[in-house]
Amino acid sequence: NLVAIGIDCLISNRLAYVAHAYVPLFYAIFYVAFTYVYFLAGGTDAAGHPYIYIFLDWSGQGIKLWGYTTRQLVMLLSFIGVPILYLFVLSL
Repeated sequence: NLVAIGIDCLISNRLAYVAHAYVPLFYAIFYVAFTYVYFLAGGTDAAGHPYIYIFLDWSGQGIKLWGYTTRQLVMLLSFIGVPILYLFVLSL
């Protein structure tokens, strides 16, 4: 999907505006909030694990990458990665 979207952005003539940067940021905030509330409410996946995906394990026992916990990585990607990605798409 990511490759297809990247190719589509490169060959299409869709305009991206800085004023629309709030849309992907709000989507990321909403998704992070949803997964956190899902975790707090005791939601489980089909196998009974207390997370939707292993990288969204809010208990802190999930994947650790370069010494960062899941919480730190999700927040970093959501609040820094999404705006940087949008600015990259904007520059195309």
